[in-house]
Amino acid sequence: MRRSVAGWLSALALVSGGCASSGTLEDPVAAAGPDLPVRFTALGTEPFWAAVVDDAVLVYQTPEDQKGQRVALARRAVDGRTELSGTLSGEALVLRIGAGPCSDGMSDIVYPYSAVLRIGRQVLNGCANPR
Repeated sequence: MRRSVAGWLSALALVSGGCASSGTLEDPVAAAGPDLPVRFTALGTEPFWAAVVDDAVLVYQTPEDQKGQRVALARRAVDGRTELSGTLSGEALVLRIGAGPCSDGMSDIVYPYSAVLRIGRQVLNGCANPR
């Protein structure tokens, strides 16, 4: 099972274009200017997860649910951060993206954004990459 999860994460990382957070989150719109993409993939390890964002829609994926679950998103700036929010299986989902280098801790990939995903009370740290 561990090998298949690692393979899934590697494939997802290659498609997205790595994930321990490097520090505080800044507003990526301010940091990246108008070139910040509306399409990106956020992912994390231990547990493995991915959030594929296409403007106002997020698909939350895990190795056990690779097809994923779709979530309609609202986007806003909060305390100098960009926050995407919606509802997943009846629980609040909040994804915050910040500019700055981020490493997944499992590869040599350095991602341009850090990510924090909260689903209900569960908090997942990761990185994000434009796609």
